[in-house]
Amino acid sequence: MPAAAVAAGAYGLSGDRLPYSIPWSGGITVNQSIPLSSGWTGFAEASVAYVGLRYGEFAYNSVALRAQFPAYARTDLSIGARFDSWRFNWYVNNVGDRRGIAGAVSSLENGNYYGAIIQPLTVGFGAVRTF
Repeated sequence: MPAAAVAAGAYGLSGDRLPYSIPWSGGITVNQSIPLSSGWTGFAEASVAYVGLRYGEFAYNSVALRAQFPAYARTDLSIGARFDSWRFNWYVNNVGDRRGIAGAVSSLENGNYYGAIIQPLTVGFGAVRTF
């Protein structure tokens, strides 16, 4: 459906929060580097990101309810080593395997919401070379 048609049918009151706006969000990252041996430096990093409660699209009439997307926090961990222009790291993203909702769209045909969740628990290894 074109954006103009959606905007024309939306019902919002003065002072209503805009769709998907986040009044409270934030994050913190801590990292530590550790000299290992000639040319090698180890590191460890942890980060936490918080996304507050959000409301979905405006309702299409005065009695319909807007979807609410709950707040969530995500934690990522990483350890690794750097040597010259190389960086090797092992990581665990979304340690708590949270299912935070990143966003959703509604279908006017059947009234359903189709949503996208944040990346689930992911474990991996990375190698990067800077040129």
